[in-house]
Amino acid sequence: MAKLWLFIPILVALIGVAMRFGMAHGTRFRVLSPAPPALDGAQLSTLTKGSSSLCVGCTSGLGAGLAKVICEHGGDVVVIGRRRPEALLAACPTRLEWVQADFSSMQTAQATGRKLGTRRFNNVIFTLDFISGDTKMLSKEGIEMNTAVYFLSRFVMIDELLSAGLGASPSRKPRVFSMAFPGVSDVPQFEDLNWDSTPWASWKAHKNAVVAQDAVVLGLSKRHPDVNFFGLNPGIIKTDILASFLGGPSSVLFALQQLVIGAIGRTVEDYSLNTALQLLVSPQLETATGTFYNHYGEQIWPSTWLTDPASEQLNIVDQHVEQVWEASQKLAARALSAAP
Repeated sequence: MAKLWLFIPILVALIGVAMRFGMAHGTRFRVLSPAPPALDGAQLSTLTKGSSSLCVGCTSGLGAGLAKVICEHGGDVVVIGRRRPEALLAACPTRLEWVQADFSSMQTAQATGRKLGTRRFNNVIFTLDFISGDTKMLSKEGIEMNTAVYFLSRFVMIDELLSAGLGASPSRKPRVFSMAFPGVSDVPQFEDLNWDSTPWASWKAHKNAVVAQDAVVLGLSKRHPDVNFFGLNPGIIKTDILASFLGGPSSVLFALQQLVIGAIGRTVEDYSLNTALQLLVSPQLETATGTFYNHYGEQIWPSTWLTDPASEQLNIVDQHVEQVWEASQKLAARALSAAP
């Protein structure tokens, strides 16, 4: 079994190469439309200057890179995370504010959303990530950690922000971006999102949360036309998201994975400036709510289970979206009613 783990970095490498050389045009990640016209530095600064962005989970990695790029182009950013982002605060001393919060707790996510709901944001970006290891982990509210951090906390917080009037600004519609891995082919376990009775499988639990993310983006886009909602698939980028899955940040497997990703993947800086920021301010997205974008900013299909497999056009199966939505509401209510 141990030898099988050695193939993980190789598998990651193959995935990275495939994504670089066109897998996005295949059946799983097929492209619906090209990326919006690229904006130059001056245009990015003009469109970003004076904006206000809320970045959830952006104290390190990809989220921190995006927060820094927004600040460098004249935008103000509130970042939320467990640890004080010293390097980020030093790089953006006047345009960045840190709010401490642990989003493994739905009660904390709700309270944070309520606290910040009185403020007006042009963009809300969720980059929270978590991949469990071989052992199932539960939050203090009894929610499986992958589901809690990676998915359900977003569901709870955005509900609070919307209730407080996120879309009430007279300027352009606010944009909510949810980073995950849209386009996967798995069927979610919406009847057991918390893995209470289902045999534990770490990677499947992660992909389960990914499909749920896509469903919530689609559900929100229909329920709240005064806000634009999008899903982002950043692809293969060198971050520490797989650390726990590969045995920890000091493991040989993680070191190999980082070596491979560094050789074939995009950097945080490249993706943040040339894809993420472009999408944040692109005028073309103003009428594109409920859409998903790959690592180059091209529009892609959401997760397969949410679409009609018999159609060559993008037809969303509303029944599937609603099944995930209802299951998410029940699980969130369970967490919010748990003893603090």
